[in-house]
Amino acid sequence: MSRLALGQTMKISETSLSYLRRAEPCNGGNVGASPLWARKINQKDVSVTDLSIIRSPTSVLVVDDDDFALESMREALAPLKFASIATATDGFAALRHIKSSLQPPDVLICDVYMPNMDGLEFLDQLAQMQFKGGVILVSGLNIEMLGLAREIAIGSGLQLLGAFTKPVPQSQLLAALGLAPGD
Repeated sequence: MSRLALGQTMKISETSLSYLRRAEPCNGGNVGASPLWARKINQKDVSVTDLSIIRSPTSVLVVDDDDFALESMREALAPLKFASIATATDGFAALRHIKSSLQPPDVLICDVYMPNMDGLEFLDQLAQMQFKGGVILVSGLNIEMLGLAREIAIGSGLQLLGAFTKPVPQSQLLAALGLAPGD
């Protein structure tokens, strides 16, 4: 699965559509508008409608139970010169990090399948705390679970930047973060 580009559309389920229809409109009718991207409801399509206020994220939190995946993602992010790259091994640790931080991370990169608190429950917790940063979902095991997590994130009002299978190519990671190669 890849991130939508400006003007592209995708089909979503009735469940996700009902969540989006209940969301409060903002930014001239766009639903779920954020500094990172905005989407607009058009029947059963969601389209990216405003990329004009993209800013580079400065802090990232990577949530994954696999030490190798955490290190690989940290290495992929290191050349991008983020002010902070933090890691957590499950949803509980990530929530503790977010709650104890003076400022929540700009972007969360989250594995979907983890022990203790899986990515789906973690997404629900993020939505309840009205997390405003961007979310990138990753999974190395189950593409169906990744699709479900993607719909839950969108339907919950989270700012989904992408959903990818592991390993995530750096070009897709850069695109999801709104960065050009060499940034």
